[in-house]
Amino acid sequence: GMRCIKMELGEPDKSGRRSPVPIKGSEYDLPCDFAVSAIGQDIDLGKLTADGQLKADRWNQITANMTTFETSSPGVFAGGDAVTGPAVAIDAIAHGRISALAIDQYLQVGTISPEAKEFLSRKEAYGDIPQSEFATVKKIEKEAMPELPALERIKTLDEVEIGFTEEQMNNEASRCLECGCSAFFDCDLRKYATDFQVDLGRFMGDVRMHKVDRDHPFIALDPNKCINCGRCVRTCSEFLKIAALGFVYRGFKSVVKPSMEKKLLQTNCISCGNCIAACPTGAITEKLPFTKPGPWTFDDHHSICSFCSVGCNLNYRVYRDQEDVFSISTVDETFHNKGFLCTKGRFGYRYMIEPDRLTKPMIKKKGQHQEVTWEEAFDYAGKKLKGIIDKDGAEAVAAFGSPRMTNEELYLLQKFVRAGLKTDNIGSFTNLINGVEQNALDDMFGITTSTATLDDLKKASVIMVLNTDMQEQNLVAEMRVKHAQKEAGAKLITISSSELELNKFADLSIDSKRGTNTALLNGVAKMFIDKGLANKDFIGKRTEGFEAFAASLADFDIDKVSQITGVGKDKLEQLSAMLSQPDLNLVVVYSIDALWEKSKNDLKAIGNLMMLNGKVGQPGNGIVVLRDFSNAQGILDMGVDPSYLPGNAKVGDSKAVAKLAKLWGTELNLKPVDLKAQLENDQIKGLIIFGEDPLRTTSNLKLTGGAEFTLVVDSFMTPTALEADVVLPAALPVETKGSYTACDRRVQSFERVFGPKNGMDNWQIIAKLAEKLGVNLGAMSVEDISNEINKANAYYSKAKPFWGNGLFAEKFPTPSGKGKFAVLPLDVSPVSHDKKAYLASEQFIETKIKARLSL
Repeated sequence: GMRCIKMELGEPDKSGRRSPVPIKGSEYDLPCDFAVSAIGQDIDLGKLTADGQLKADRWNQITANMTTFETSSPGVFAGGDAVTGPAVAIDAIAHGRISALAIDQYLQVGTISPEAKEFLSRKEAYGDIPQSEFATVKKIEKEAMPELPALERIKTLDEVEIGFTEEQMNNEASRCLECGCSAFFDCDLRKYATDFQVDLGRFMGDVRMHKVDRDHPFIALDPNKCINCGRCVRTCSEFLKIAALGFVYRGFKSVVKPSMEKKLLQTNCISCGNCIAACPTGAITEKLPFTKPGPWTFDDHHSICSFCSVGCNLNYRVYRDQEDVFSISTVDETFHNKGFLCTKGRFGYRYMIEPDRLTKPMIKKKGQHQEVTWEEAFDYAGKKLKGIIDKDGAEAVAAFGSPRMTNEELYLLQKFVRAGLKTDNIGSFTNLINGVEQNALDDMFGITTSTATLDDLKKASVIMVLNTDMQEQNLVAEMRVKHAQKEAGAKLITISSSELELNKFADLSIDSKRGTNTALLNGVAKMFIDKGLANKDFIGKRTEGFEAFAASLADFDIDKVSQITGVGKDKLEQLSAMLSQPDLNLVVVYSIDALWEKSKNDLKAIGNLMMLNGKVGQPGNGIVVLRDFSNAQGILDMGVDPSYLPGNAKVGDSKAVAKLAKLWGTELNLKPVDLKAQLENDQIKGLIIFGEDPLRTTSNLKLTGGAEFTLVVDSFMTPTALEADVVLPAALPVETKGSYTACDRRVQSFERVFGPKNGMDNWQIIAKLAEKLGVNLGAMSVEDISNEINKANAYYSKAKPFWGNGLFAEKFPTPSGKGKFAVLPLDVSPVSHDKKAYLASEQFIETKIKARLSL
């Protein structure tokens, strides 16, 4: 053992200092078998070197390989002060890690390969860091370490430095600039330099210092880290056709940046962030919306973008050891969006990390919302809704779903209303207020949906884009159009009354007057018929109503159409010629949600033209119907509309109703309703609103003002939530599991990344609310709901990944199996373009993304 003695402070010496002195009689024994002196000043190897196998140097330090810490004695490893002499503890810890890896290799395979030394490029290697680099950084004084008062120190052996308080620790930590490159863990250059063991000093040359551009709200450009690979230039110039970045100067001075020394924000940059994904270093990075930019280690979780209907694949990049901290990264080229994203997809996730999101249920009491438990909120809402049903009937209650809810959530919501409440009052304010053409092709094609997919663009010989500003709403779809034009040689036609960016790349750009495109397409149709260019075989076998349609075109001669549309006759002839080429593959791209300068029958006119050409149901041909929101197609497929049942069947279809009744095990007596009229006439007394904000526009009070009780489920306190009697916090997309249906009928599933911070999934909220009204929806999981969708919607049971494959190949889903031409009256009054997005996430995009880009 070891004998010890306790100490105390003795009398002060001449300087007033007190030294420790032994306390008589305080000896005690500490039992042990072996005692090691760990002061680290001297090394006592004892007999370890006696047999000559373990070598030591003249300072009596063990000789070891400094890359593996194996000694001269095979299988014996040493590190720390025994090898280096007195040094700091962190070095000994590092030696332990390296030697542990070496020992593992030795035991596994009997040989040792030193771990590759990670390549690190430090700023100081290129010279002193100028103070100007920190000109914009707020200077914070260093925290003073609290200490024991001098008079107390002389009375005790306690530590003089007391330690920081929590507040002081946070203040001191905030002083760190974390100057390291935020791309440290995602840098291809560092990876390859490590793999090939590049020696930085060997290739050191002249050093040029470039200004770092941090003026853009979301993107930082640091030309000092640029390796002139040109990937960002190609992405911006060749794929996006924007060319905001380029090579500046020549030779060794060459560097990638905007021309004329402009800031990125001063160029025509569209802020899509695809240059960030292209950059293999930290030269172009995202300005992360966090207190510290990192670098942090991360894990990527695959998911689907929750913004527009293109359905881009992306990754939620979750940073380790950080609570619910994430950003967005791109996927590889195996996915249909080829790794590209738009401004919303890349930066829009920021609304999900806003500090003001809702996490607790609330009930309005005496005009103020007060937090309550989930059970209290459900009990109160159930009681209020039941009271309305008892007094006014179930027809006095209506539910509304968001086009950003998952298919599973939407399906369960309409099942709750139809099977539980026994009413057809189910819809979406987004479609109710903005939906101009959502049923435009129903009578013609049997269903209003895309007849082609985005993948068909690469098979097209002609692509026609009509009144659609894809750069604003569906950028990746525009990129796919440009790619088909460049790589597959497709000819591009744009028809618009506005100056769109895409017009610059068109082989034929037609500038028509507002609201006249139906007349324009009718004129082209007449030219087809008059010149004998119509597909008579397709028309005769696959369509009906052609004679009436042809007769209705009598007044649409080329002179009159030119006068109405403002388009020259030569361009009309050119358009007709391009659309009547032999072996034509034609894809028309059209946004059904864009109300910008179009007439209400434009989609019908496109449908007529496609049947006239015989371009429906043929590979590489058809219409791509774009939508603004991620599940705008799914909301109709799931039946969240008073006109549609799941599977796109009409509410008046008795067979479809009977099929649902059997599946749900209940009687259904559904009748088509005019939901908007009921709202305007104050017939709806109870409102259930999921994820929509109709009161963003006060004029919509005419739709909600008659409600005696309103329940809102949302992630933020929107204007509609402020007026609600009960507000339930919704789970965000990053916290949700389910599926979205893209504009081209592509069904894509995704997993949750985090558990819902509100403590409940959105589908569980629906099920619990139904339970309070005595309705059992039978849903136990997202998988259960998905399985039921496949039974209720025959299209979805075969979706791999598109539903409705071959939908129009042999017949149309109409009662007769034939497509029907539509007679369209001459109407040149444009639809109002005063469209609003009634979603909190879109309002964030407008106020905190786009607004910052326009400053």
